[in-house]
Amino acid sequence: MIKTIAITLFLLTSNASANLTNTQKEMLSLWEAIHGSFSTLYAPKEWKQTHHNWSLETENQRMQTLIRSTPAMDIKSFQGHLKKFFASTKDYHVDYEFISTEKSSLPLEIKGNGKRYFLAWIDRTKLSEETFPFEVGDEVVSFAGVPTIDVVTDLKKEMGSNVSETDEALAQLYLTHRSGKRVMRVPFGPVTLELKRKGEDYTVEHQLVWDHTKELINYDVLLSTNKNLTKAEKVLNRFNMKSGLEKTFSSRKMEEKNPWELGARKSFLPDLGDRIWESSKDNHYDAYIYLSEEKELIGYVRIPTYDASDEEVEKFQEIIEKMENLTDKLVIDQVNNPGGSVFYMYSLLSMLTDTALHTAREHMAITQTDIKEAVLDLPKLEKIKTDEEAQKFMEAETLDGWPIDLTFIAFLKAYYQFVIDEWNGGNFLTSPWYIWGVDKINPHPEVNYTKPILLLINEMDFSGGDFFPAILQDNERVTILGTRTAGAGGYVLEMEIPNRMGLSGWSLTGSLAKRVNDQPIENLGVTPDIDYKLSVDDYQNNYRSYIKAIKKAIKELE
Repeated sequence: MIKTIAITLFLLTSNASANLTNTQKEMLSLWEAIHGSFSTLYAPKEWKQTHHNWSLETENQRMQTLIRSTPAMDIKSFQGHLKKFFASTKDYHVDYEFISTEKSSLPLEIKGNGKRYFLAWIDRTKLSEETFPFEVGDEVVSFAGVPTIDVVTDLKKEMGSNVSETDEALAQLYLTHRSGKRVMRVPFGPVTLELKRKGEDYTVEHQLVWDHTKELINYDVLLSTNKNLTKAEKVLNRFNMKSGLEKTFSSRKMEEKNPWELGARKSFLPDLGDRIWESSKDNHYDAYIYLSEEKELIGYVRIPTYDASDEEVEKFQEIIEKMENLTDKLVIDQVNNPGGSVFYMYSLLSMLTDTALHTAREHMAITQTDIKEAVLDLPKLEKIKTDEEAQKFMEAETLDGWPIDLTFIAFLKAYYQFVIDEWNGGNFLTSPWYIWGVDKINPHPEVNYTKPILLLINEMDFSGGDFFPAILQDNERVTILGTRTAGAGGYVLEMEIPNRMGLSGWSLTGSLAKRVNDQPIENLGVTPDIDYKLSVDDYQNNYRSYIKAIKKAIKELE
């Protein structure tokens, strides 16, 4: 009886498919690939059901019905529905990119508190004071003839909802940067801003012109170029904790550096004091030391991203060694950090402690591919007896600064045995375990910062930018000031398939991280010890209230 029903359903489906247009069939083919990837590899499925009543099967039925019942649907409309699906997960790691050359931007940044909005940065190489006689801190009352708050609200609706503070900040970035790759309405031509200068009670209109690139591609298929990767590169690709949003917001060709860009070397925070020492301009890290009013030497280091190399790890080591020798306290600025490599992040963390740090555990989605790797590599690992043999096996000396040695091999063996046992136990989503078995971050053998640390975070910290403060907070190593992070709580898996629907690729979250208290990072992020949200006074007066709050927190560090 069951077999008969299955055959009958198959025939009904086949007949229904026979009546579909070729475009509908291609839409269904792509959607089924997307659905399959989420069904197999999307680790937070159950958490999403619990947290905001999301169901993959409900979304599947919606998309199937929509495609089958709309024979006249065009590709752009289909892209919009895919975008709606990706947004429905409320997951900043679930990202997408469509093939498009259309984009528009304005050479300025507008930021605000959700009610009032202000010029936060102006590219003076493109908008001179003569042609644009306004300053950072001037209020943007309306944008394109619409109150700015309404434009931002519409952008939030267009991109989908998740964490309100992060959605607000992202919409503010999208305000002056639109892209066809994100299936956005891309404006062009003149745009009028209504502005109110600081200290004045009347408004002035000023017209700008969008820097626009028209659509040149008619949704051709984009095929990937395969290359042979080392084992180390495969690991780093697999356990990537980087938000795809950086590609959107750090790709603008600006002559002047924009301190609001994700991953910007220097953030929007002004210097906390006169620099008596600073890192070189070509150093990956903006770092300096200043003398506080309390006659303490305070160190500052900006971590823009966790996506760097061994060379940058060495530069960080040099900076932390100097900070340990000279300073009384340290400020780490990681606002607007899009994340990156988990092992690079571990490498930096090892220098900020003199005791081992507990790492986050992860529920990981596994397939036969993971088990094949484990069963084939485990016997090889058993034969490794020296650090040199370990490095030869991994085809690298480090993983983004994290040492490959016998200790690493011991972690890796335990990890491989764990995933084999989980698979044999029928667990396709593993119990919580550590990425490649690394349950603790041991202190760096040469350099450790042992003094109080103030860590600055905000709503634009994603992925690795969530994990870094989570680990430090869980180990009671720092005091954290700012707004809660975005809550992108796992590693990222990249997907692509040749198609004629213009989808270049998509990504999803392959793990669900748990903190020491067993709470997920996903959607919850990291809540600061000292809450601080940028105010109108900050936007209009060079962040003086923010600096005051930071200095107060530094003074109270113990």
